[in-house]
Amino acid sequence: MNLLHLCIIALIMYKCVGYKLIASLYIWIVLISLFISSFFVIPIIKYIIFTILLIYGRNIQFLADCSYSLYKTFRYRKNNIENNYVTRMLVTDLFNKYFRVSHNFEKIPRKPTIFVANYVKDRTENMACIMLPVDICPLTSTDLTFLTKFITHIIIKGKSNQYDKMKEKINEMLSKGIYVFIYIEKIFSSITDNDFGVIRNGVFNIAKDLDVTITPVAFDRILYNKYGILEKQNYQICVGDTFKVDTVNTVNDVKYKTRRFFRDKIKYFSKTKFEECY
Repeated sequence: MNLLHLCIIALIMYKCVGYKLIASLYIWIVLISLFISSFFVIPIIKYIIFTILLIYGRNIQFLADCSYSLYKTFRYRKNNIENNYVTRMLVTDLFNKYFRVSHNFEKIPRKPTIFVANYVKDRTENMACIMLPVDICPLTSTDLTFLTKFITHIIIKGKSNQYDKMKEKINEMLSKGIYVFIYIEKIFSSITDNDFGVIRNGVFNIAKDLDVTITPVAFDRILYNKYGILEKQNYQICVGDTFKVDTVNTVNDVKYKTRRFFRDKIKYFSKTKFEECY
């Protein structure tokens, strides 16, 4: 083994393990396996593997740690530990490890509310709602049923119009002291990293019928560069003002207020994505 070989191994370990020198068991197994196998492969294959790991080392660690968090969550569920606190700590630790997380959770009302949020782009971002420091019940479509592996309560809405059924389930959760969480941005609308799409109407009408409050929560988006590399970046969550839908604040009024809140916050997230980043 020559000096170049040793230097490349050292760079890969730093890239994969990260600046905090923390890594999951999966990453250490990969690195040790790489170290051993490098003695037995031809140089061209060896250096192709090295190059991939150098470029995508942070992605690999992130994927490995996500998998490890999933495993630990499934283990708790298998042991019938129905405690969202455990899942919340796992997800919070994961995000804090890879991003500079900031939030204003102190604005969350003490009385259960309906959280409305901007739609996010991938499954990792879907997990961010679990960081909210209250028991939540997401209302979501069938393509996000994987959240049942993380959260005790979840409402799956069907494809047909089920307004009354959804209203009944939302009221049931709120009466139990559980906050309801809903993505109000339509999936098929033009979702970008610095803009907000089309808002759904149903949740505002439900809030008005049930005489309950709505609290908007804006979630940042995880950005990759044009080569798909996960970079060091900020991740922000902003809780907006809580309000009611009534004769004064009509559905159209609160829709406009909510849309403006999300557009402003998403643009701010995009603008400050890499500012003061570690």
